[in-house]
Amino acid sequence: MVRDWSIPVDVVSPPSVVDWVTAIGTLAAVGVAVWVAWREQKHGREDREERRRENRQAQASLVNAWIGTFLRTGDPRDDMMGSYVVHNGSTAPIYEFRAILPAGFAGMKPYHTSPIMLVPTERPRDLGFEAEPVEFSSDAPVEITFRDAAGIWWRRTTDGLLRELAGRPEEDADEVEATPTGSADS
Repeated sequence: MVRDWSIPVDVVSPPSVVDWVTAIGTLAAVGVAVWVAWREQKHGREDREERRRENRQAQASLVNAWIGTFLRTGDPRDDMMGSYVVHNGSTAPIYEFRAILPAGFAGMKPYHTSPIMLVPTERPRDLGFEAEPVEFSSDAPVEITFRDAAGIWWRRTTDGLLRELAGRPEEDADEVEATPTGSADS
């Protein structure tokens, strides 16, 4: 005996309104779930990028320089001399640190220090520089450039802003971003 498995046409009925509403509701729920997952992934990616940027800046924001003054011989009647005072308050060394005294300060020509490595210290370090005896001010504008332990180049401008550079300072005139992190002499 051969069995007929076909379904009679009159048994299959067209979808009802309830079936349509259920199907549309299911599709909408799937769409909302996909959208929420996409949005959470996007926000998570933005949060991770923000944390990476903050971590990159963490060491660089702890590096500062300013102009200090001292007596050449320690005798108060002697001439006052200027000195770069630098501080690496981070926990890792920085490399190719260079301080730049702009032209015009106290009638001087621009002065650049040789690139040096700065190890972390609790107290600021005096680099000194040779100059004619003049009056110096501790609020003199000093610009610094350096490479952090992660290999990222930074510039702290004379107004105290910290800027990430896209490459070596000599090669790179474009700065990635300007991030105020406080005064250069803080």
